[in-house]
Amino acid sequence: MAMDRMGQLVIRLRDSSRAGKLAWTETAAEDAFRVSFARHSIQISRVDDRNSQYYAVHILNETGRVIEEVTPHTVDEFMFDAGTIFAELYELARMKARGIDEALADILQELGTDGESEGRNA
Repeated sequence: MAMDRMGQLVIRLRDSSRAGKLAWTETAAEDAFRVSFARHSIQISRVDDRNSQYYAVHILNETGRVIEEVTPHTVDEFMFDAGTIFAELYELARMKARGIDEALADILQELGTDGESEGRNA
């Protein structure tokens, strides 16, 4: 069952991204991010239709050609809450590719610690 395996792929990508194991990079497209493996790559992108927004995962071969597209709609039969999982994967990939964690760490370090403001909302 190919669609069941596609769902497993998306979940494993999400879990590996959570664990910081994947090196997501930016692409030429504003809302797409890519991670490379030995012979294939995965790209996740945000798709804005007239009536909706969703996320798509593309499997690319070694020449960069899309060989499969997976969306929440194509795997929702095999995956509980597919839309949420795809959205989380997209956000994890975006944050990694754009270096958000490093930026936050740098900024927080530059701000230093202020004993009076820690734990309080300003």
